[in-house]
Amino acid sequence: TMTQEQFFTIMGRLAAFLNCNVSGYYDGLDEDSLNTDAELAAFRSWARGYVKTLSSCLLNGDGETASMLFGELSALSPGAPITRGEAAVTMYNVLTMLGVLVY
Repeated sequence: TMTQEQFFTIMGRLAAFLNCNVSGYYDGLDEDSLNTDAELAAFRSWARGYVKTLSSCLLNGDGETASMLFGELSALSPGAPITRGEAAVTMYNVLTMLGVLVY
């Protein structure tokens, strides 16, 4: 069993490996701001940067933040097991938004 925050950390690392812009976004995050961000408070410190990266490093066509996560940050349960469906949606979002999968 894998928790949501563990899976998001893996997907965040994958996204940073696949895309230099994502890697640069992650590298530019300030640890102090991650630790004081109310939306990230439920996540452990080692997962916060990756969760922030997946939730806000990309912009959609309208210039708004586009999340690669399966749901809104406020609705996630970091310590809960991730379901196959949640993992599939998150993985699909990461791979399509980074241009690895093209449909």
